[in-house]
Amino acid sequence: MASPADKNEVQEFLAQQLPWMRAYLQDGTITHELSLALTGKATSDAFFEAEEEYIEVLKRHPAELKKYREREAKLGSQLALSRLPPPRLGRPRKDALAKEAIDLKSAGRSYGQIAQTLNLKHGTGTTTREAVIQLIKRKRPKVPDKA
Repeated sequence: MASPADKNEVQEFLAQQLPWMRAYLQDGTITHELSLALTGKATSDAFFEAEEEYIEVLKRHPAELKKYREREAKLGSQLALSRLPPPRLGRPRKDALAKEAIDLKSAGRSYGQIAQTLNLKHGTGTTTREAVIQLIKRKRPKVPDKA
């Protein structure tokens, strides 16, 4: 268990830092000042040196180091995912299956035969007669109503 003296070393180190640096080291807060500081070579070098020094201090305090590692892992995964598009929501479309069903229907097969053929090709339980009817119905071009 960490003694109060151990916590003091971490707190003393943080107290010596600039406010934006302290905010980042404590909870990962990226402030406008931090962003500006990282654009300058001298300031960004100082930032990385301070971070390395903070890690050295944390190595002597395993509980604090564990918290820091967990936060950095979370921030890293968020950063990695921020570049990727979000996943599509909902059930995947069955356009390819519908096209196959339409092709089989135009070849003269019944809805039941189409379902059997698709189940043989794609695995048991892929579709049913009723599902084939709906697939074909949704993909056929709409005929305008005569009013």
